[in-house]
Amino acid sequence: MEVLTGKYRKRSEAGQIEVNTCNLKLNKRMGLWYRPDTCDLKMLKDGSGDYPTINCKDRIVFDCGSNVGGFLLKACEEEAKEVYAFEPEDFNFDILKVNAEILKSRYETKIHLIQKAIVPDDTETLQFNVTGSRNSACAGSLMRINGSVPITVECINFWKKLDEVKPDLIKMDIEGAEYMFIDRDFPEYVKEVVMELHGFKKEQNVLMHQYIERIKNDPNFEIVSLKFVSVF
Repeated sequence: MEVLTGKYRKRSEAGQIEVNTCNLKLNKRMGLWYRPDTCDLKMLKDGSGDYPTINCKDRIVFDCGSNVGGFLLKACEEEAKEVYAFEPEDFNFDILKVNAEILKSRYETKIHLIQKAIVPDDTETLQFNVTGSRNSACAGSLMRINGSVPITVECINFWKKLDEVKPDLIKMDIEGAEYMFIDRDFPEYVKEVVMELHGFKKEQNVLMHQYIERIKNDPNFEIVSLKFVSVF
C-alpha cells in the first residue's frame, strides 16, 4: 500500500520556521486522509458535523475556507450540484486535493478546487498567517496571529467570482477575515449563508455583535440558527 505524506509548518522552540513531514492516516468513518500531527482530524469532524441546519442537495456551494475537506464531504454526501472549494494554504491544499479525488470517485458532485484566499477586491497576493503551534498547524488567517508563520498566498476577488458562478449557498469560515465582507449585501441569488464569526480581538467582538443585531433587525434576513457566540 502506498504511503501518503503531508507537510505542515510550525515554529521551533528557538522561533525558527520549520516544515515538517508526516505520514497521513485514513479516517475509516469518513474515508478521508489527515495529518495526525496537526488538527486535521478535528477540522474534518467540525466541517462535516457543525452545520446540521443546512442541506446542500442540488445546490451550488461556495466553501470558503475549505481546509482539508470536512464541509466538502458534507456537501457531497448531501448531493450538492457543485462545490467551489477555496483554500489558500499550500499544505492544506495538498491534503484537500487527495480527499477531493476520493469524493469525486464516490459522488456525482462537481468539485472545483481553488488555491486562493477570498478578498473583496482585486488584490493579487496577501500575507497569510498559519498558526505555528503543532496541534493547530493546519489553521490560518489573513489576520495577523501571534506566533504565526507568515506565507504569501494568491487571492481571488470574491464578489466577481460570486457573480460569475451565482451560488445559492455560501459557507464561510475564514478565521476573522469574514469582516471584509459583511458591509455589503449578498446578491438575491444567494439563498443561504452560514458564517462563522470570530471575536479574536476587541474590535472584532464589537463588529460581531453589531452584525448579528443588524441581520436580526433586517426583514431581508431570516436567522435559521445562531448556534453560539464565542469571544476569545
